[in-house]
Amino acid sequence: MANPELFGRIYQLAVGPAGGEGRQWSNQGCPGLRIRFKISKTGDSTPNKAEIDVYNLSADSRHYIDSYNPKTWAVRLSAGYQATGLQLLFSGSVELASNEKAGHRASHHQGPDWMTKIQSIDGVHAYRAVVLSDSFGPGTSEDAVVRHVAKQMGVTVGAIKGLSKAKYNHGRALCKSRGLRWSIQDGVLQILPIGQGLDLTAFVIGPATGLVGSPERTETGVKFTSLLQGGINPGRLIQLESAYLKGLYIAENVDHTGDTHDYPWYTTVDAFRLS
Repeated sequence: MANPELFGRIYQLAVGPAGGEGRQWSNQGCPGLRIRFKISKTGDSTPNKAEIDVYNLSADSRHYIDSYNPKTWAVRLSAGYQATGLQLLFSGSVELASNEKAGHRASHHQGPDWMTKIQSIDGVHAYRAVVLSDSFGPGTSEDAVVRHVAKQMGVTVGAIKGLSKAKYNHGRALCKSRGLRWSIQDGVLQILPIGQGLDLTAFVIGPATGLVGSPERTETGVKFTSLLQGGINPGRLIQLESAYLKGLYIAENVDHTGDTHDYPWYTTVDAFRLS
């Protein structure tokens, strides 16, 4: 039986200069604008991406988004359900807010509707700065190196696991030598040992908690779809409870798709078995 809390779609979309005043749209307490989105997240160093379509913005809002600056603007999308509240789906830099026929404009007329398209990459400025030429003196800790690199990349430090407390007098490839993987999730640097998850608290997915259809076995683990679950991110531990597939998995690739005025409102996950 489906969880009765997973009904009543809500969203909140914010666009504008990072850390400054911007514009925000929501359907909490009102019908709201129609938005459609596709978000793709991965547990490796491939940048996360989002594509968001907003229908029938006012002329003033369309003009505002036309003025976006890809160096300073950010987008933040949260979504969920009336009973459980909003959860962050994506936060990243505005890379393109464009007309499909003329890339410098943000809105175009599509039949009776105005559709504004926003494309975003999570931590794009961090990825562009990832090749650093800094050197560190003998005895510098791995933690100090990671925090310095995160600062240079312009991201905050999140879950960091697998570093050594030892100090070294010679250079080394930090993540590769430790069997670690790094990624940026919603502007936060995450480093995890290969085959391990963020924490020991598993996100339970089954027929009663949003599982849609039957999970599929893959070469490395499992792929499944659930009703939209913003709490599932790459690295998250998943307790899968289906009729014929059960066990602990770690989310690797996570796609969130939704349309406030149509059927899709899903999270699809590729996960590998916990080692």
